[in-house]
Amino acid sequence: MALDSKIGIYDDDVIVIGNGPAAISAAIRARWVKGYSAMPSSVEIIGAGPMGGLLPWGGAILTGPGWAFKGEDLLEKLIVDLDRFRIPAVRGTVNNVRRAGPYWVVEGEGFTPRRALSVIIATGARVVGDEAAHFQRGVFMTFKGYEYIPMIIAEATRYSAGAGLLVVGNQRTEMLRKLFLGVSDRAGGLVFLLDTAQKVRGEDRFPGSIVRGRLLEVARQTSAGASQDGDGRFRVTSIDHKGHTQAITCGAILLDYTAFEHMPAALVSSGPGDLENALLHVQRDERGFVMVDRWMRTSVPGLFAAGDVTGRYFSTLMALGDGVCAGFTAHRWAYRAKFGREPRLFAYMASDEIITPDCSDLPEIPLTSRPKLLGDEREFYCLAGQNGLGRLEESEASIFSGHLTVTDISGRIECPAAHLAELVRKACAARLMTVHVLSTPPGHGSAGNDIGDFNRDLEGTNGLAASRVN
Repeated sequence: MALDSKIGIYDDDVIVIGNGPAAISAAIRARWVKGYSAMPSSVEIIGAGPMGGLLPWGGAILTGPGWAFKGEDLLEKLIVDLDRFRIPAVRGTVNNVRRAGPYWVVEGEGFTPRRALSVIIATGARVVGDEAAHFQRGVFMTFKGYEYIPMIIAEATRYSAGAGLLVVGNQRTEMLRKLFLGVSDRAGGLVFLLDTAQKVRGEDRFPGSIVRGRLLEVARQTSAGASQDGDGRFRVTSIDHKGHTQAITCGAILLDYTAFEHMPAALVSSGPGDLENALLHVQRDERGFVMVDRWMRTSVPGLFAAGDVTGRYFSTLMALGDGVCAGFTAHRWAYRAKFGREPRLFAYMASDEIITPDCSDLPEIPLTSRPKLLGDEREFYCLAGQNGLGRLEESEASIFSGHLTVTDISGRIECPAAHLAELVRKACAARLMTVHVLSTPPGHGSAGNDIGDFNRDLEGTNGLAASRVN
């Protein structure tokens, strides 16, 4: 799909890559912003797996000494907000994020290219795919603590029923190597699918065969399918760093999250467009996790990260908090690109400015801005009617898709542009709408290019100086 080249036309203020708790939290924050008057951002989530990441995998996820909150219960509440604010979630795999003038272009499989002002990486330590549907029904994972891992391996081995056990990990899976001694005979075969292109330390001592690559797809075989392999077995498709796929049949799958806590899966495989692909050029620590400062900024301006992909403590509570922080900062970046100044986010962050009696938390709406409807059409039409523009109900919602300017729309509906701009402003205050606009044309100190001194305005340079790990 050819991207529209008209200045000011783009798809979203913020695109969030991932669909776990950090991603959802970031998207909701950027879209909702705060409880009182604020300009919302248009937001889209793009994720390869089912919504929620590891949240619905069972067990008490949010815990304290005297309380526990199950992940599936939390996901249910998060989904309510996604639905309430109509945040679109696209199932797809992002493989390239590149700069095109003032915009980020997000490309991949399963969706058309998207343009945005800011991007948040919240992919977790590894992308969760369709294996989530089989958790504890043939798919197991290392969790709880180290003393429990032998019991989990034993449970996965029993479940394999002689059809073979597949262990999904990376180079650091060699730390569990001794726990798999004798498993191959009991499981009917043992295969290690390791997310690496290099030879693994102690590879010749692994008690099973090694396949290099990452998990791509998990399918359950039944008698209606490939019956020769038996009911209930898995057909796993892996893909290596060169794009070659391989099929593996097994009776059970063990996901080695101890390994992914040491070393995350790559954000994207190397390939064409490497020089432009920002996902390959964000600074990482010695383990391979994306480095961020306390504002969730990466080393690439306009690109932010949140959750397990940053390699801090692996906690749902931290992922939610990181998502809020990244959502705020990505919103600020987009806002400054649009209006040339910081948003007023009191009481989350005070503004360094003189407050006057006529001060407003909402910006003026430029007539060159392009209104984009984010909320319920009926609510917007009701608001329009209350402001003397009842005939808007007869108009197509597409005129508020972020492609036409206030001036364009006012001409179509025969309404004074200033009157329409005031309606748009009220719709923004009600979180029903936002506007897409750039404060300065590209080539003239575009705010969308580097947002001027945004980083220095926060607290100087990022101070991210570790070597990059590919």
